[in-house]
Amino acid sequence: MRTGKIIRRIAMLLSLVMLITSTIGTTYCYIVTKTDPITNVFVPGTAGVSGLAINKTVEHPLGDDYAIPDNISFDFNVELGAYYAGTKLNTTAGEMTADASGTLSVTIKPGATFGIEGLEEETVVKVTEKMTTLDGFAVKGDATKTVTVGADGTASISFINTYTPDAVKPSNVTVSGVKVLEGRQWQVGDSFSFVLEQKDGESWTKLGEQTVTYDAENADFSKFDFSDVFKALTFDEVGTYSFRMSEVVGTLENVDYDKTVNHFTVKVTDVDMDGKLEINTVTSTENAAVTKTNDGYVVSVTFNNTFVPPVVPDPDPITVQIGVDKIVNNVGEATHGKGGFQFVLKNTETSEGLGVTSADDGKSSFSLTFTKADIGKTYTYKLSETNQGFAGMTYDADVHEITITVSLNENNELVAALTMDGKSVNALNATFENTYDADTPVSPPTGDNSNLTLWFIVMIVSGSALVALTVYDRKRSRI
Repeated sequence: MRTGKIIRRIAMLLSLVMLITSTIGTTYCYIVTKTDPITNVFVPGTAGVSGLAINKTVEHPLGDDYAIPDNISFDFNVELGAYYAGTKLNTTAGEMTADASGTLSVTIKPGATFGIEGLEEETVVKVTEKMTTLDGFAVKGDATKTVTVGADGTASISFINTYTPDAVKPSNVTVSGVKVLEGRQWQVGDSFSFVLEQKDGESWTKLGEQTVTYDAENADFSKFDFSDVFKALTFDEVGTYSFRMSEVVGTLENVDYDKTVNHFTVKVTDVDMDGKLEINTVTSTENAAVTKTNDGYVVSVTFNNTFVPPVVPDPDPITVQIGVDKIVNNVGEATHGKGGFQFVLKNTETSEGLGVTSADDGKSSFSLTFTKADIGKTYTYKLSETNQGFAGMTYDADVHEITITVSLNENNELVAALTMDGKSVNALNATFENTYDADTPVSPPTGDNSNLTLWFIVMIVSGSALVALTVYDRKRSRI
């Protein structure tokens, strides 16, 4: 290699001598004009330019449009040999000087080419990529490669790095929801279920199911949480992952189930190419609520179910009969029939009263009618006999308390629960027993009695008559 160099230099010297000899005695004329300066740019690999090109590329799964961060670069040792020790070389990074062993230490960015100009033919170049400290990167193939400069003064060598980032788990994302029931109170046995699904191509894969069941002792019984299931997922590629939550339509009678489907997405990226993927954003795409916090993202949903009572016709009114039997115990030869006795049924709340009179057989009855408006109400009545003051008659002084509670049964029928004097009964019947004794002196009736007025009138008339007779006798005696 050195012999060839010496020969080329001798040839250049002889050419210069011949040029000088041939121009002796010759006059030359030059026209000089001002022109722009000419700048030569070294582009390795370009035809007609003597140079070595070292190419660097990175293979990664981040997509064709991904821009590798500017801080990513790789270090190489370029060994040119002792012949170039201390030599200044023109490179794409500017002028560089080889060290005492003829080696250059260079840095190359992904997608870039490092070039060295002016290397002589048959120069053997050894290039070694240094071990990188960047996470996720690895040299594809040999880390050390050798190339020989060709007769045209050029050579090319390529190095490829692969980049494989670590997968990421959505540990900073919580996914939860709450069930709301409207139209009626929660009841024992109320239960609702929900599913979380992930989109897989054109289909959806079920990740988990949660169920809430009414529990009067647990204030949070209506809440459900998919966070543990969601955080167990692993995302090993950049991209957008789609999820949805929905309610399982159940069988509770007269409950309108929420058919809303709540969608949200998780975008996985590797912006800084630091060797691991990251959760970039979590976004609601339909119905779901997503909140960004200092710790990550909160995905929440609400399912509203509504109780719709069935439309049923109004129940028919019902009538409750209260039967009254009159018994008359006759003492002595005189008798008294069962008819003509009076009874009063009075509402204890309103003081309104109803009256009936016994028939000749001693029977009578009250009829009370109840409607839909009376459902859930209880009415209390007092039943008693009226003391009519019949001579020789001892009246039954009993007062019976009656309650009637109205309700609606499963057949949409009004029913009445009955009590008589504190005891539950199936039918309301009261018996009043009087005693009749014609020989018994009649005691003046007590209490409020309209015959007092008659007695008062009789007394006045009698007194007036007595006065008139007295006056008449006096006049007659004078005659």
